[in-house]
Amino acid sequence: MTTSMSLKKWKKLGQLEREISIYRKLAYKLGKVNIYTYGSNENSILNNERSIVIGAQKQSRLWRIKIKSARIRSYLDYCWNFYNLFAKHILFKSVDIIKTNQYRGSVFGVVIKKIYNKPLIVRMGWYHGHFKKLDRKKRIVEKWIFRNSDKIIITNKIAKEFICNSYNIKPESILVLPNSIDTDIFKPINSFKDIDIIYVGRLHEEKNLDLLSSSIKLIKRPLNILIIGDGDIKIFEK
Repeated sequence: MTTSMSLKKWKKLGQLEREISIYRKLAYKLGKVNIYTYGSNENSILNNERSIVIGAQKQSRLWRIKIKSARIRSYLDYCWNFYNLFAKHILFKSVDIIKTNQYRGSVFGVVIKKIYNKPLIVRMGWYHGHFKKLDRKKRIVEKWIFRNSDKIIITNKIAKEFICNSYNIKPESILVLPNSIDTDIFKPINSFKDIDIIYVGRLHEEKNLDLLSSSIKLIKRPLNILIIGDGDIKIFEK
C-alpha cells in the first residue's frame, strides 16, 4: 500500500486507527501488509503490529527539516519516489497487489504498476474532476490514474456515475465503499442531547460544506452546531 501522507500526520489528525484497522484485518487474512509511507522514522508508530510492515520510509536527517514551500516538498517527494523505484525493487517485486490512498499516492502507484506489472487498486475519497477551480493538469493526471487502475474504490454512487461518464471508465471497474466507522464506539445511547449537529473533518472545498451550511439554513429553528476541524474555508458566521 502507498499512502498520500505520513503515518504521523494520520495520527495527528485522529485517522490512524480508522485507516490501520482495515489493513490489520487484511494482514490477518493475507499474512502481511507492506506500507510505503511519505513520513520519516515511523516504525515506532506500529510497533505492536506484527503483520503490518513499514516497507519504505525516509531515514535521512534531510527529511526532518521543516520546509514551508509545498512545491519544494512535492519536488523532494518525487525524488524520494524515483530513488525507491530502484532501491526498493525487492519489495515491489514481492507484493501481490498495490493499493493506494488518495490522489498523491495513486500517481506513484501507477508508476509501480507499469514497471513491476502488478495489479493496482486505487482509493479516492474525492476527485479533482468535480471542481472547476482546480487546474486542468490535475484532471488529466486523474484520468490517467483511473484508466490505469484495475479497481477504483470510491465512497458514493454519485462519484461512480461522474467518473464513468467523465473519464469513460467501465462501471464494473468501480467499487462503491463508504468510509467505515467503529460501531462499538459510535452507537446510539440514552443521554441528554445538547448538540444537534456535529461535523468532524477538514474544512476544505472538496468536503462540500456549502451543502451542509445551506441545508441548515432551511431548518426554521435554532440549532447547536459543533464543528471539529481546520482548513481554508469558513462555513458559518458567529
